[in-house]
Amino acid sequence: MAHKKGAGSSRNGRDSHAQRLGVKRADGQLINCGTIIVRQRGTEFRLGHNVGIGKDHTIFAMIDGVVRFEPISRFRRRISVYPPEVYPVGGAREMLMTPGEARRLTMAAPTVATLDELAAD
Repeated sequence: MAHKKGAGSSRNGRDSHAQRLGVKRADGQLINCGTIIVRQRGTEFRLGHNVGIGKDHTIFAMIDGVVRFEPISRFRRRISVYPPEVYPVGGAREMLMTPGEARRLTMAAPTVATLDELAAD
């Protein structure tokens, strides 16, 4: 009888492949019809305009256009795709902002006037 085990492989040599989930296209990006925007498990991102959902909850574009991530609540976002005429690509950044981003941009910090400036008025 042999006093040593046969030279077999270890019992730990298995692992599953990564699922490659996550956001595949950014907000404001121009995409074609059928492009995958998000791969997810469950509906972390909700459906918006002109997007479809696969049986594995993958969200994809149904038209050519610009991707928009729109807030629904504090913790939920909706993904929509709009035609480029609605959100032009390559134009001013303000055209691609969400209403909240634009509001924060327009709320400028208060300026402090010196006594000389006040006296000049």
